[in-house]
Amino acid sequence: MKVVQVKSAATSVPKRRTSLDLPPELLERTDEAVKLGIASSRNNLIAAAVEEYLKGVDRRASIDARFASMNADTAARRLHLSLAADFARSDAEVLPVAEEDGP
Repeated sequence: MKVVQVKSAATSVPKRRTSLDLPPELLERTDEAVKLGIASSRNNLIAAAVEEYLKGVDRRASIDARFASMNADTAARRLHLSLAADFARSDAEVLPVAEEDGP
């Protein structure tokens, strides 16, 4: 396991106490990460994990919003259709191989 110190903006701001229930295996992995020096405490590790998860949610929402706006853009739709047509033959060649490999 590669040890990378967990840092989070949440570690330097005032906090509010809460509690949560974790499955035993996840709690053990959290404690192991703290022992390895990946995070200074359970709290910091969990705060950093939640922060990263929410950043990912925001990032996906931002990407989805940009693609949604492209849907109404005639020039973008035309470009998309042109690219799809240009790559249709190569896509058709690769698709059977990808389906054999599975997800």
